[in-house]
Amino acid sequence: MNPASPSPKEEVIQLCDRMLDDASFDVKDRERLERLVIDDPAARRAYVEYMQLQSLLGDVRFKDSPLAEVVNFPVSLQTKVARRRWSGRWGQGMAAAAAVVILAAGWGMGRWQGQKAVTALSGPAVAKLVDVKGARWDGGSLPTEVGAVLSTGRLRLAAGLATLEFEKGARLTLEGPADLELLSAERCYLHSGALVAHVPPPAVGFMVETAHARLIDHGTDFGVSTGADGQAQVQVFQGEVELQHHRSGEKVNLLTRQAALITEEDLSRSGGDLESERPDTRRVVPEEADVVTLTTNSGRGQAAYVWSPDTKTHFSDTLLLLKHTNQIACRRKAWLGFDLSLLQGREVRSASLTLQFESTGWGYASLLPDCEFSVYGVTDDTLDAWTEETVNWQNAPGNDPKSAGADLSKAVKLGSFTIPRGDVAGAFSIRGEELARFLTNDKNLYATLVVVRETPENVGGGLVHGFAGNHHPTLKPPTLRLVLD
Repeated sequence: MNPASPSPKEEVIQLCDRMLDDASFDVKDRERLERLVIDDPAARRAYVEYMQLQSLLGDVRFKDSPLAEVVNFPVSLQTKVARRRWSGRWGQGMAAAAAVVILAAGWGMGRWQGQKAVTALSGPAVAKLVDVKGARWDGGSLPTEVGAVLSTGRLRLAAGLATLEFEKGARLTLEGPADLELLSAERCYLHSGALVAHVPPPAVGFMVETAHARLIDHGTDFGVSTGADGQAQVQVFQGEVELQHHRSGEKVNLLTRQAALITEEDLSRSGGDLESERPDTRRVVPEEADVVTLTTNSGRGQAAYVWSPDTKTHFSDTLLLLKHTNQIACRRKAWLGFDLSLLQGREVRSASLTLQFESTGWGYASLLPDCEFSVYGVTDDTLDAWTEETVNWQNAPGNDPKSAGADLSKAVKLGSFTIPRGDVAGAFSIRGEELARFLTNDKNLYATLVVVRETPENVGGGLVHGFAGNHHPTLKPPTLRLVLD
């Protein structure tokens, strides 16, 4: 019986060993090695790590290779003597091949970071890191200082936001945790996490690759998120995006406010409701756990917003409006009621609350910074007897009528989220032990939550934020996702 064929990674190691020690290493072997390393991420990693271990260049200097002008290794590395020498024609040939492989694959030298004698490749510039907010990085192969010019390589954002601008003007905001690979000035690969893209006319054709599909922009604003399993979701805020599915070959064009779910098997379209289901790259639900989804439309659930006295304009039947202003008038807060009957005798292991944000068209976003929103849980069960029809600024449970926040003697903070300045749509969530504990400890199986905007406006005319309520025609109402023991 024939032995099993080696994996690409194993084959790369075998070819590298032959390249350095075996005179029979020929042109076909070299071409095979290049193809493996270009096509397979695991093979790329194996190649770079192997050549690092063997002191990549040895006596061969990149200035003697055809690609010297696009590769800039430090002199200390160029003159370093290899543990094994690369002989004659194969030495220079493979030095050039190494440059081709590393540049074509778009794989920097992140695995070498921290070694003082080695720096990353400085290949052709493809993008620039123009802004970060609360960013915390988790390795990667590219610089992470604001203003840094980026070549091909990997960015791993553990938390926060990072905005990149590509050569032709495409602008991506990466939302941590996320893993993005820059492949060229017109193409990137989202391994996991989420990004929001703005693509102006000069950059039409910009591509975002995911595990199961390619997104080709036709001049638009869109968001895409993907989990560790490769399942992804796309939401077009404005314009048009073309999806090309890898396995089925299916092509779908999404227009403004349309969405699609991407799996390994196929694509499925939606009118926009998928924006509430961003893949979670951080949690794995145990097989024995029960997952329950509740909305403010379920059972006795309800949703409403209230406004301060003397508010004369801007009301909605479909959106829950929020605003924090230093003026007494025009303040708005939202109340959510969830029927927890299904939790009878059960403990909530983990929980998340998701709200669908939509532009109201009222006020100017440019008058506000990034806006923080907080969610509070009303701790006094006797206050749960409110109704959508009768709740108001004075009687709303847990409200502090004199401020833009909640009454902390009757409510506890459960979490917060931030909507970046200029965002016009999307799903925003809180999750954590505080929310799970609050729901588990609820005695009357009815939870009242208060949502407020913590960020004030210093001048009048700032944006009124809106979240989908129970009567929105296309977006999901406020949604709890619970994992129960």
